[in-house]
Amino acid sequence: MKEASPGSEENAPMVPADHCICRSSAWKDWETMDFSEAMKEMQTNWIGKSSGAEIDFAIKGHGQKLRVYTTRPDTIFGVDFMVIAPELDLVNEIKSAAQTAAVDEYLAYVKSRSERERMAEKKISGVFTGAMLIILLMEGNSHLDI
Repeated sequence: MKEASPGSEENAPMVPADHCICRSSAWKDWETMDFSEAMKEMQTNWIGKSSGAEIDFAIKGHGQKLRVYTTRPDTIFGVDFMVIAPELDLVNEIKSAAQTAAVDEYLAYVKSRSERERMAEKKISGVFTGAMLIILLMEGNSHLDI
């Protein structure tokens, strides 16, 4: 992993979205990096403080499962849809024939934007893949759009 200076997009290590987990052990002496004291305190208070559950959802008509982490598993009963990162290979594996054109168009749009542009964009965007998650906890095995 390359060392990156804060705010330096070109030096930042790029990893697939499904592997983006920040741990203090990933960077040695992260406390000495050029961050504000408030940021260092937030990181110190956040790291290792989360407890929750990993939940696997079956994807209707596919052999894959989608694993999510939540600190509030009780909120699953109120979920209307599931969002996944467009960088995941899973997107192309689960898109339906009917949604292929829309998904491909959206992926092209996302790839045309820099990470900074995407983060600064105020508009939330996405497209239905045509796939559905199966929620086994609900009566009748409810399905969610992905």
